[in-house]
Amino acid sequence: MFQLAGTSASDPLEAAVHTRTIVDPSVGFKLTGKIGRRDTVASILAQDASPRSDPTWEPGDDRTAGFAVLRYKRAAGSDGYLGAFYTGREYGGGTNQVAGIDGQLRLTKSSQIGFHGFGSWTRPEPADGSPAGTAKGLALGANYLYDTRDLGISLSVYDVSEDFRTDVGYLTRPGVAGLVGSVSPRFYPKSRFFRKIVPNLSLAVSKDLPSGLFETNDALGLTVLLPGNMTVQALGRFSTEVFLDRRFDTSGGLVQVVTHVTKQLYLRGLFSRGNSIRYVAEPYQGYGDRIMGGVTYKPSEKFDLTGSLTFSDFFRRSTGEKEYAYAIWRGRLTYQMNKYLFFRGIVEYNTFRRELLTDLWPPSPTSRARSSSWATARSTTRPPGSTANTGTPTASSR
Repeated sequence: MFQLAGTSASDPLEAAVHTRTIVDPSVGFKLTGKIGRRDTVASILAQDASPRSDPTWEPGDDRTAGFAVLRYKRAAGSDGYLGAFYTGREYGGGTNQVAGIDGQLRLTKSSQIGFHGFGSWTRPEPADGSPAGTAKGLALGANYLYDTRDLGISLSVYDVSEDFRTDVGYLTRPGVAGLVGSVSPRFYPKSRFFRKIVPNLSLAVSKDLPSGLFETNDALGLTVLLPGNMTVQALGRFSTEVFLDRRFDTSGGLVQVVTHVTKQLYLRGLFSRGNSIRYVAEPYQGYGDRIMGGVTYKPSEKFDLTGSLTFSDFFRRSTGEKEYAYAIWRGRLTYQMNKYLFFRGIVEYNTFRRELLTDLWPPSPTSRARSSSWATARSTTRPPGSTANTGTPTASSR
């Protein structure tokens, strides 16, 4: 219901509503329903007792954050719609409101278009040091998709102003505009070994609005479907990224393997190597590897056991010195008692911070504080200044 139309993998506005921004609701209300045959509405009202966006917050503080989400959709055609969004968050005297429209319309049996346009109005907290007044921003996006058995084509465009902000949604980066296109022909050879072969070519160019510098992200990949539901993917890319008004090389490549060993056992692995950025006050060029592995075991419809390992390192390009290497181990066990109730336990160990985190749902009264700490720490598992793609900082963080 809260899915946003007109976005692509490169669009900084990934979601208008990201429910994980509500960490520890003390009270909440959700309403969904239909008004007539074509109209659907949904809303969420919540009070968050653990606003993780406040770095000074500690358990027991009286300050809470208020959330409001309103969604309207009107069906258009067989699978299209026209819709509207409103989201709001209030905390410590500051507010953030976002409102706009989105839609998805089918052109032919094989093609469709999507679009969205949002405005934001942000008034900072009186004590956070930001300029007084209300900052206004815009986020616009549109895409075109063509998909058949033998060919896939996508085109998308986006423009996010420097002052656009959403405290309820998920925005990876403000102040950027871009154009992305990709084409993926599909081949089905008469072979018992190669069941499907899909080459992919994607071209992307974007402009960092604060600096005026351009970036690129061009990739050539190949995906092969093998017997036993095994998928192998190889990809190489030439890419650059602007950070703090400087352009860096982020080119690299990856190999990924995904396979269903049995109906109950699922394995996945990824290895990537490439150039990267050290995101610090004085950024510099580096390179490194990333290794990811995971296993999912589902002996029945009620049990789901998942384990994963992520390893990352970083070397400074100018000296070849290793600056860090760390791993994150994570395990999750879920038991679905019925369609209304499930139990879930999570354990995670971060070798960089030497920190073990646990979480249990539903939480007991004694574990409520631990759950809040987990939600806060979960978003900070990267080492300071790591090479994760955070984009260009906003004006307030420069």
